[in-house]
Order: sequence, then C-alpha cells, then structure tokens
Amino acid sequence: MSESDSRERTDPMAQRAAGLAGGLGALVLVSGVFFTGTGLIVVNNVVVGAVIATAAAYTAAVPDGGPLPSLVGPIVVLVAGAWVVASPFVYGIGGPLFWSSVVLGALVIVLAGASAYGSLGVSKRTATGA
Repeated sequence: MSESDSRERTDPMAQRAAGLAGGLGALVLVSGVFFTGTGLIVVNNVVVGAVIATAAAYTAAVPDGGPLPSLVGPIVVLVAGAWVVASPFVYGIGGPLFWSSVVLGALVIVLAGASAYGSLGVSKRTATGA
C-alpha cells in the first residue's frame, strides 16, 4: 500500500479535532499554574493535560492507529477530558481554575468525540478496503 492510499482514507476533520484537543490538553497542563491553583489539582492538571496532549497528538499524527486500534487515542482523550471536568468537584476547588477545568474538559470531550467518530469512519473504510 502506498502512502497516498493511506492519506486518502484519513478523515481530515478527525485529525483537526484531535489536534485541537491536543492544544487544549496543553492549556490544561499549564492552567494550574496560570490560574494560581494550589494543592493536588495543579499536579492533576499537569499529568492529565500531558496525557491529553500526547494521546491527541498521536491520534492526529497517526489517524489510522498505527500499531494501536484507531479508537484507542480518542477514547483515552475522551476519558481524560471527563476526568478534567470531574476533578474540580473531586478536589473541591473554586474560582477561575474551577471554570477553566470544566470548560476545557468539556471542549476536550466534544473534540475527542468528533475524533472518535472520524476514526470509526476510517476504521470502517479500512476494513471494507475502500
């Protein structure tokens, strides 16, 4: 299979959604410091933001999944985004970091869902040999 065949099967909207989710993951990563959070929420946001950014970047760079099934990356991003939304409630924080986590997490969930939907389409086209 040539590289051009592989590129024809990828969904550019799924790649863009994954790339945007990666950028939002980077924002989650620095949000604890930017909004002067204290406690475990800062460490949580750094770790989870790095996971989101890494998994989303992998999904955008390798939309057919490479050695992993194509849905693994978007699902990891989706679950991490859900944790970003839930973490302010778990850690009991308020203020700007609360809203930053909720809004960024919700946007990551939406973009990860779009990326998963596009990856599912890529998987179906790959399976049918289109």
